[in-house]
Amino acid sequence: QECQTLATQIENLRAAPVVVEEEARTTASFNRLCESAASTTGLKTDAIVEIVPSAPRRVNDTSYQEQVTSVELRRVTLKQLVEFALAIRRLDAGLHVSSLALRVPQGEDKANGSNEMWNVQLALTTYIYAPKLPASP
Repeated sequence: QECQTLATQIENLRAAPVVVEEEARTTASFNRLCESAASTTGLKTDAIVEIVPSAPRRVNDTSYQEQVTSVELRRVTLKQLVEFALAIRRLDAGLHVSSLALRVPQGEDKANGSNEMWNVQLALTTYIYAPKLPASP
């Protein structure tokens, strides 16, 4: 039963249209999105250390560009990380986590039995529809 449900969800996702943007996002729009995701999940906004959007890059020889934004989180649990990433996706279906790196915070004591805390580097990726203009004669 569960396998059939998952298979149905996969087929639905394959059939769903890919969401693309019309223009590159600004740092301010990413800041608002991350703060909103943090507040809906109970993550303190001071856990968000840095949000750095890159300049869009053309995807091969297509009409699309890819914009990757680096987001750094400090001292978050895995539960908080997953909830944050899911909230980002719920708030903006055009974004997805394209890479993730976890690091143990300096001086973290794993023997004390508390929640494990992690420093996180996320890459959020979105696609922009930007057809190439024909070369002028």
